[in-house]
Amino acid sequence: MGAVVSDVALALRNVYSKVSMQKPQGRGPQGSNLNAANTFALTTCLAALFCVPLAFAAEGRIALDAWRAAAPTAAASRALVAQIVLTGLYFYGYSEVAMKALKNVHPVTHAIGNTMRRVVIMLICIAVFRTPMSLAGAVGSAVAIGGSYVYAMVKTSEKEASDKDKEASEGK
Repeated sequence: MGAVVSDVALALRNVYSKVSMQKPQGRGPQGSNLNAANTFALTTCLAALFCVPLAFAAEGRIALDAWRAAAPTAAASRALVAQIVLTGLYFYGYSEVAMKALKNVHPVTHAIGNTMRRVVIMLICIAVFRTPMSLAGAVGSAVAIGGSYVYAMVKTSEKEASDKDKEASEGK
């Protein structure tokens, strides 16, 4: 359920960001300096403000024990904090690049690409780390891959039909 909610939230963020990219600067409710990159930064900060308290509420009791097991000394705690901060910065950078890509593609295409990224990561984990796959995971991967293929075929046929219509109208 968490993954589904995450995917829906990501898709909504992408759609809203795409809409904000298409509006002229300084127009609309978002103001003059809330461009696509700033919209992404704002939604990321709001998501963190919303999720961090929920994470502590849900995992607070076991989080401290897990932290102590992962970093038993002060030096290890500092190193772990540094790794967490770097991971956050790297993920933000990745997401910023994905937002730049969104400017050039349809939000559904972007969501399909994100889904395929997850499937590829899962397949790499299976191949490299010998991670076992459940039947539900295999079916989900097959549906994601099949759905992405069908989507790509439909978009290709739509583009070909559009190109033919354009050529026919120019030829008249």
